[in-house]
Amino acid sequence: MFAWHRSSAFAFGLTILASACGGTAAPSPSPSPAAAASPTPKAQDAVGFVSTKLADGPLDTLPTLPLFINVLDVPQPPASPIMHAHIAGFVYAVNGVHQLTIQGSATQDVKPGDAAFVPGNVVHTHANPGTTPNEWYFMGLRNTGARTGTPLFPGQITLYETPDLPATAFPAGKYVEQLNATTLEKGGRTASHKHGGVEIFVILDGTVTLRVVGQQAQTLTKGKGAFVPPNTTLQVTNTGDGQAKWLAYFVTLDSAPFSTNVDTLP
Repeated sequence: MFAWHRSSAFAFGLTILASACGGTAAPSPSPSPAAAASPTPKAQDAVGFVSTKLADGPLDTLPTLPLFINVLDVPQPPASPIMHAHIAGFVYAVNGVHQLTIQGSATQDVKPGDAAFVPGNVVHTHANPGTTPNEWYFMGLRNTGARTGTPLFPGQITLYETPDLPATAFPAGKYVEQLNATTLEKGGRTASHKHGGVEIFVILDGTVTLRVVGQQAQTLTKGKGAFVPPNTTLQVTNTGDGQAKWLAYFVTLDSAPFSTNVDTLP
């Protein structure tokens, strides 16, 4: 009996030792694979680019051809409301609050950096509710006769205007107008892309280089503008020392694609 117990105990001890030395231990977890490296952006890819839609609205009827687009810089003293009706377009507040009341709609307080759409031929009022002059832009698509016509606003200054736009840019149909605010970080760029409609730029801050197929490259600084015809490849690069900002105004046929990225550079 004693000898049997000793051999059993010895066998049991060997079993424990074998287990402790790794006979059937669970395998260690596999190391996590290294995180995949981010692909290097291609020259036609966007880098440091953000675009935000500020406002949009329908344009059921085009003004009479030929057409151009202008951006008016309007200073408005307090207590000097302007009531009238005119072409469709956008109000963009630069300094101070712009109070816009469109007939049949609630009053809008458009604060600096914001915008509102004004429908065509609808009575509305522009007002400055503050105690010091404000400043705002108005931009819209107009018949070329307006270049020498009666000013829309007292004290207006033409910040930028396009040449006469080709009739081929405006096939028959209903259109949509859209205003975007765009930011491009230092050294950044937009994607190489094209729009289904006419686009204009107005630089708010910084320095950019605009490259458009069929055009010389342009360097644009604060207060400068440019236009791009429909379905034309372009790319914008920040070539300044800091962040660049601009307004982008579009007039696009309702059935056309708004924007399409492309694989080729302008």
